[in-house]
Amino acid sequence: MFATSFGRIRARQLAVIALFVTSLAGALARLSAAAEPTGPDPQVYDNMVSRAVGYLRQSQLDDGSFSPQAGPAVTALVTNALLAQGRSADDPMVARALKYLEGFVHDDGGIYAEGTFHRTTKRWLPFPG
Repeated sequence: MFATSFGRIRARQLAVIALFVTSLAGALARLSAAAEPTGPDPQVYDNMVSRAVGYLRQSQLDDGSFSPQAGPAVTALVTNALLAQGRSADDPMVARALKYLEGFVHDDGGIYAEGTFHRTTKRWLPFPG
């Protein structure tokens, strides 16, 4: 029971970090289009992103997942955040995550864990091309 609860908490933390990084990237993209320079100090931003990516790097498991008990969802969110931050599919952390996610691709076009009711279409996941 404790391991399951811990896994859910860890999955939520990783999901929140991934969403934060993605949201921050979107906000900065909108701000960069503004006529006057606004937003966070670029050095502070780069430091924050670097620390978040470092945390994610340490959190990734050998199979490429970030939270296997949650199925592919958390790994997909984290991978999407990394890609949004300019990491490429060739980045070792992203490549391992994509390989993990490929194991959940089904003939019906969905990407999900067997035995669950959760279904996600490919357009929502970070597969390049």
